[in-house]
Amino acid sequence: MWENGTVTQLNNRDASAQVEGVSDDGNMLWGSSLDTLTNIVSATLWQRTESGWQENILGSLAGSFPGYAYVRINDMSSDGTFAVGYNAYDWYTAAGFVWTLAEGLVSANDFLAAEGVVLPENFVVGEVTGCSDNGNVLVGAGYDSTIFPPQWQGFVITLDTASGVPDLARNQSLTIEKIYPNPFNPSTVITMVLEQDQRVSLEIYDVSGRMVRMLHDGPLTSGRHELRWDGRYASGQQASSGMYFALVRGDLGATGSHRMMLVK
Repeated sequence: MWENGTVTQLNNRDASAQVEGVSDDGNMLWGSSLDTLTNIVSATLWQRTESGWQENILGSLAGSFPGYAYVRINDMSSDGTFAVGYNAYDWYTAAGFVWTLAEGLVSANDFLAAEGVVLPENFVVGEVTGCSDNGNVLVGAGYDSTIFPPQWQGFVITLDTASGVPDLARNQSLTIEKIYPNPFNPSTVITMVLEQDQRVSLEIYDVSGRMVRMLHDGPLTSGRHELRWDGRYASGQQASSGMYFALVRGDLGATGSHRMMLVK
């Protein structure tokens, strides 16, 4: 990572690694690096902290072959809760993927099917190369699996909503105003603003898409509300350092999210 004339090495593992993109504020990088637990070059997100850069492995699609698979993030939503990219299972087969808080990594074909998008028969999404800031527009390329050699075609797909991505332009009855402190240790306060009385759930997720804590699930009155997360799982165990996401949902249809960093 180069910044103001200074180059920072993000990791020192002897394996393929690549930074593919950077957020507008310069505090988030994405691409690929080796997951030493699986021996797969996996989708990776780096978050700036006060002490340097925290690496977060987002993983790979099921069926990726250790030692041969290569997975990278090509683009992310502006809030860091939605990502798209490319997953080579081995030397011969590959697929585009979508990563969300709720589901983790899923193939783009499966994600689009769940969103009600009907693709041409036998069309395989080979790579998702980019997404809009709110994750509602995807671009990439694919091919008809019955034609050989493959004849790649580009696509642009606009979704009504994207799973795990807030569409605040449609419904602003509930928002996360701020999380402070952030980065934090050992605890942080999540401030929400409700325009109307409603039932609200506030959940904490890790970068793999696993819910680690339900902070609130019940009715709240309109106005400002503050909820503290003590950096612990539901079991009471202390969470490890890394990136987490606060995801708030209201029964009036609004959803909001915000990333935060636990440092030790």
